[in-house]
Amino acid sequence: MDGYGNPTSAVDACVPPPGYVGNANDCNDNDNTEWIGAPCSDPASDGECTALNTECKCESGAGAKTTYYFDGDQDGFGDPTISMDSCTGAPVGYVDNNFDCDDNDMMSYYQGSYCSSGCDCITTVDAACQCAISDPDNDGICDGLDVCPGEDDKIDTDNNGIPDCAEEPC
Repeated sequence: MDGYGNPTSAVDACVPPPGYVGNANDCNDNDNTEWIGAPCSDPASDGECTALNTECKCESGAGAKTTYYFDGDQDGFGDPTISMDSCTGAPVGYVDNNFDCDDNDMMSYYQGSYCSSGCDCITTVDAACQCAISDPDNDGICDGLDVCPGEDDKIDTDNNGIPDCAEEPC
């Protein structure tokens, strides 16, 4: 099941039955890389992006080749380990980013999503799919909210709610 329908095996229905899709764009039902718009090799293309046309023949001048990433859980974030190139837009089930950290779970985290780091601030998931923490002064306050980077924001000897490092000396 590659998301592209076999033009020689059609069924009239209001809703596609199991195993069928709402298009007839498959060029080879036994190969999930051959569909209308899929990139192909044409030695005469001189580096241009070549794609399978509506007759499933390789044709140059199809546009720019772009890498798309499989989005199995359909959350809009692609799996960085499964990609496909296309000259004519995203293949069915693929997106233009590789930000998903767990493509088996729609509710999981992705690069840029918020996460709990244990600090006194909200942080985001980084490119390594880890909760990004930047607290070089180890005061438990991440740099994005740190009033005094390099000093301990939790020291407030006069208990006025302003860290001592932020108050001007008299």
